[in-house]
Amino acid sequence: MQEAPVCTECGVPRYITSEHVWLNSGVMVQKRQKKTRLAFIECENLDPLYAGIGNLIGQSIEHIVAHVSRRMTFSYIKYLLPQDMVEMVKERAMKMELVIDKVMQIGQIMGFGKPTFAGIRYQGDEADYVTLLLEKPYSLPLFLGNIVGTVEALTEREHGFSCSEIRPGIHEVKVFPAAHPKELRKKMYMDEYRHREGHIHWERCSTCGGPAALSEFRWDQESGIIRSGRTGRRMAFLGPGMLDPLFQEMEREVGEAVPRTVIEAQRRFVKTGFYSVKEFSDVETMRLQLALRGLGSLEEMEVSRRSMSLRVENSALHLMVTGLAQGIYELAFGVDTRVEWEVSEDKDLHIRVTPRD
Repeated sequence: MQEAPVCTECGVPRYITSEHVWLNSGVMVQKRQKKTRLAFIECENLDPLYAGIGNLIGQSIEHIVAHVSRRMTFSYIKYLLPQDMVEMVKERAMKMELVIDKVMQIGQIMGFGKPTFAGIRYQGDEADYVTLLLEKPYSLPLFLGNIVGTVEALTEREHGFSCSEIRPGIHEVKVFPAAHPKELRKKMYMDEYRHREGHIHWERCSTCGGPAALSEFRWDQESGIIRSGRTGRRMAFLGPGMLDPLFQEMEREVGEAVPRTVIEAQRRFVKTGFYSVKEFSDVETMRLQLALRGLGSLEEMEVSRRSMSLRVENSALHLMVTGLAQGIYELAFGVDTRVEWEVSEDKDLHIRVTPRD
């Protein structure tokens, strides 16, 4: 791909800071549509998290992840692209590969990994297909859903996919017309963000206007990988639906045990050493890290050997944040704990972690 321009001061691709805004509420939104929320989070724990949930409930959830991602992506692309462009693709007045290629380039800037075309046929019949090679995707099931959802939005037809790892870290994906099972035809609706003023004060890059803290991260646009220069962990910008609708859908399809299972899987993953206690050693550090990721504004935090309590306004990914808080507390004090959480109608998250007796 041709690399996108980057800021000469902070090194962040201009697309990131021109298309997204970090608000004082701990929320990141699209600049052109401020009701659409995003997150910038560590992604190497996503597939292990899904595997951990599958192990705990006794069945793989990757197909659920892929299909929910497909529906979320379909809604996003239909919302993003002008309808006349979709009509031009359907009528083959515009080559579908040109539009998909543009979407894939944006995905590389967002940290999704490196997709490349391996073949395409688009005549509007059952023999159509798109074949791609995926190199080091940020999350395989999420990326599969991204691809299928994009093709479905452009063709306005249901599609299936096949996927095989042809070399270590490289997957061949074929997308083709196929009817979805009845239970997978439900629409996903994006949860629109309603702004509330907050207390986050950003130090800004004087050139591009993005948060100065983004200068810590390193973009390798060719590979589609973003890494923290401080921790080395891989990052990605996740789509407008975030992952909360995914967990809600899993709860509907798998059962009421899903929230606790997500928290437990995240707690276990944190304790493998993926995060360190020093990263969350004080309120200001944790407030900045959560807000930079678009996960909300940390308004209260009290920690002692007897308990830890947090209040996060405008929260997102509340189950993962709850598991993170529980795991960090256990690492800090070397104890087993129980955790309670509550999310208000305004998306305020209250967490309390206490040692087990």
